[in-house]
Amino acid sequence: HITAGALMMTAKISKQSLPVLLCSCFWLSACGAENGQPASVDSLFTGGDAATHVVGSDADSGPPSKPGAAKVYLHDPTTDNNQTSEVILTPPTTDDGTLIGPYASVNNCLNETGGLSMESLGFTFGALCKETPTVKPGPDGSYLHVLPPEDTSDPNDGFAEVMMYHHIHAIHDYFKGTHGLTDLDYPLPALVNLNLWFDPEVAAKQGLEGGWVGYPNAAFMPPKGFTNFQLPEREEGYIIFGQYKDLDLSYDATVIYHEYTHAMVGTTRLSGLFADKHGLNNEPGAMNEAFADYFAATMLNHPVIGTYGIAFAGDHLVRDLAVTRRCPEDLTTEIHADGRIFASALWAIRQQVGAGFADSVFLRALQGFTNSTGFEAAALAIVAEAELEDFDRSEQMLLIFKKQGIVGCLRATELQTWQAQNDKDKARFTIEGSKRVGGTFSYGVPAYKQWKLGVPFGTTAVTIRWRAESKGSLNNPNLRLYIAHDEPVLIATTVGGGISAAGFATPEPDPTQKGWQSITLSGACLPKVGTAWMLLTNFGVEPAQIDEIEVKTHQVVPAKDVNLALCKP
Repeated sequence: HITAGALMMTAKISKQSLPVLLCSCFWLSACGAENGQPASVDSLFTGGDAATHVVGSDADSGPPSKPGAAKVYLHDPTTDNNQTSEVILTPPTTDDGTLIGPYASVNNCLNETGGLSMESLGFTFGALCKETPTVKPGPDGSYLHVLPPEDTSDPNDGFAEVMMYHHIHAIHDYFKGTHGLTDLDYPLPALVNLNLWFDPEVAAKQGLEGGWVGYPNAAFMPPKGFTNFQLPEREEGYIIFGQYKDLDLSYDATVIYHEYTHAMVGTTRLSGLFADKHGLNNEPGAMNEAFADYFAATMLNHPVIGTYGIAFAGDHLVRDLAVTRRCPEDLTTEIHADGRIFASALWAIRQQVGAGFADSVFLRALQGFTNSTGFEAAALAIVAEAELEDFDRSEQMLLIFKKQGIVGCLRATELQTWQAQNDKDKARFTIEGSKRVGGTFSYGVPAYKQWKLGVPFGTTAVTIRWRAESKGSLNNPNLRLYIAHDEPVLIATTVGGGISAAGFATPEPDPTQKGWQSITLSGACLPKVGTAWMLLTNFGVEPAQIDEIEVKTHQVVPAKDVNLALCKP
């Protein structure tokens, strides 16, 4: 739940604190091609060619205008080199031609007064932009006059509405026309150009600038999701796309397809986390991101997600599904990054067995997933679904899942000196608090993954230091480290259950550096030789986040003034 003060911090968002994305146009030819594979983008237009328009020019190279014709980016401004292509929109159901159709209800969110108020404890501190459709057809019945604005920081442009309307119908027609999915057979509400207005006087008291503030994200918002903005709950879910400086998230088709897939997956599957014997498990959320990335990629037959819509926040956030990731080596605890493990396996399977077969199998298996379906269970369900149709291809799928560590993955990574800022994903190590899990574990809320450390012969002690913070706390996080020898730490899977370990140790604030905690393990904490397994737990309400770790082994136990733990039984 976001307080008024916390929400206003949006006014000074940095790249490090950005939430990561990442939340048919009636084609004139069939959306499905041979074997259920999406047709290539160009083949979806009359004559198999897409007419193009170069942003900033007055010359159109396409055919004469026609009712319902419009210009869109097929991918995004970067991938398409700022060239738009002509499409024919699904006929709107409105009398005036505004972009509300059978499967999309698109509203612009204008930087104007009249939007819903944001309130906290009865106090109004800001407002949402004004929601209204603005785009109408021209005298010839086309929408060709609606082009990308010369000033891409325009917070009210109509081209965003056209992009959204077109691409929502495109992916809806693929899911329904090719795979028979009807869950979203209604006009899905979508907001484009989302901005927030903050009262200047209230903002000034917190040292922030008021006025209109861009929203640097896109998301699928369940009905209760708007309460995160201190706005009333809505009757149905929305997909929302922000305008942030000169970036318009709705200009990226991969982002639209990603968020639409989230809406299709819904809130009854792959949206939770659960505890298993090795710790807290966020693989359902990671797979939700993986499927959203995968179907965005398969729609365009292009494995890169967010070339335009995510890259502004850092190139490391752009997700290339053709880059292989493995479990557990690439686990981070952040679901978008961890989703790349499963998504890269899905893409590799698509390349191996064919897009039509892969997409169909994935979607059929997905219907049986729940909020506690993990990587391995999902992979085996996909393989079983494929086996019903083609045994040989199911074996190929299983081989890929095994090769990428998804079957048989134990969530533990090597404990070593590490900095989030130098990591390929730049993701902090997060240990949730009791607020997120809705209960209290007697041993603290367990981390999403364990650490393992090889202990060479002759090692008498290991010093571990980390820099950590906990939201809303002026003190160091209240953490505990459990240690086991030569096998993982095991926990009970119910709130209030116990834990199986050789012992535990409590880190203390490091007197030499503010924000750091340290602990030196010795005695019964370490095996004489072998592997020490470690699981962090959090006794705080809010999550703890670690962004730097230092590890040092000793042949001689350090001086007694360190935080020495012996893990006596």
